Amino acid sequence: MPVRTSSSPCLLLAAWLFGAASFAAQTGARPQPAVMAVLAAFGAYDVVGMNAGHGNEKQDEFILSLLRHPSFPATVNDIVVECGSSRFQAIVDRFVAGEDMSSEEARRPWRETSLSMCALSAFYEALAPTVRAINLGLPRDKRLRLLVGEPGDGGSDRNPFIASLMASEVLAKRRKALMLFGVGHLFHDDGRGTAVTMYERTYPGRTFVIGTHDGFAAVSDLPRGRELEGRMKEWPVPSLVPMTGSWLADLDLPYFLWPFPKRMAGRWITDLVDAYLYLGPSASLTYERTPQSMLADAAYLSDISRRLGAIDVAALRERNQLRALHTPADIAEVHTFAPGAECIGPHATAPGTAPDVDVDFKNGVLAARHSGSTTWMPLTPVSPRRYRLTSPTGTIEIACALPGN
Repeated sequence: MPVRTSSSPCLLLAAWLFGAASFAAQTGARPQPAVMAVLAAFGAYDVVGMNAGHGNEKQDEFILSLLRHPSFPATVNDIVVECGSSRFQAIVDRFVAGEDMSSEEARRPWRETSLSMCALSAFYEALAPTVRAINLGLPRDKRLRLLVGEPGDGGSDRNPFIASLMASEVLAKRRKALMLFGVGHLFHDDGRGTAVTMYERTYPGRTFVIGTHDGFAAVSDLPRGRELEGRMKEWPVPSLVPMTGSWLADLDLPYFLWPFPKRMAGRWITDLVDAYLYLGPSASLTYERTPQSMLADAAYLSDISRRLGAIDVAALRERNQLRALHTPADIAEVHTFAPGAECIGPHATAPGTAPDVDVDFKNGVLAARHSGSTTWMPLTPVSPRRYRLTSPTGTIEIACALPGN
């Protein structure tokens, strides 16, 4: 099938995403309506990648709405997804092309999987039928292909397989693809070797990676997190903002990654992703429930447990009742990965005086600077939530407290 090109849904959006740096400076890298912005991205890139199927209900709803947009099939050739064994690619091809088959056969790529995340996913139950319905309304030469990204042998190192699949089926053929994987497979360069990093050695500059806002990681439940979300309150929902030129680019990596890998200290979010998807305030994001039809299917649960390890059905049912994307336990856990987050902000080093020290993460490390200075110095932990700053002007201690303490 010949490669299709974008019909440029909006010239302004194309300029927003891909124009000269001066344009970004003039607009302040303002967020734009997300569906049209993603479609516009295909005007300059062969691949657009984003997270999917990892529990964020709003994210998955956005993806399905993107697929259903009338311009999507005129813009994109392939949808490449994390879940689904490549052993069953022929079944996927037949199903999304509209061939009659039983639901049991159509589900095999996602149910006979090596990943419990995939086997219990509401998103993947809905994705292939959505693509099929879209294709049935299109001429044969305009239909979407759905490519599944699990190695057929169930291997644990999936990045090489994903990279090879993208190179051979998409990039070498100059096709356009929406790439739906956990963002850890999509980062441009995380210092370890993601799927995108692997194929970018041969195909540089052809992938546009989108990160998703689900709170500001280590500070989501802290005043600093609420302050930052306040800066987004006028953004359209959903919206997309380029990282370069945005105030987001000035935030250190612990604001975006949870848990924060220490090996990534010193990197910036702009090293990893190109744009940021805003689906609403973090408190409004919801958890995607495990389908009741799966939880009630004893034979299916037994098969998953046999192949992938025991499935705690009671825990899944309990999680389904907690609609927030991040549970209180999640929020408590994040502080163990980025200790000191509660210290971020201004501090007075003497009782009754004005704040004279600022604390923040810099290069992945909790640091401080004296007010008016541009020099950040690492803080040394003294005891839980107490840190020491040693500078040319002397040594001071900074005490911090979690909200409510």
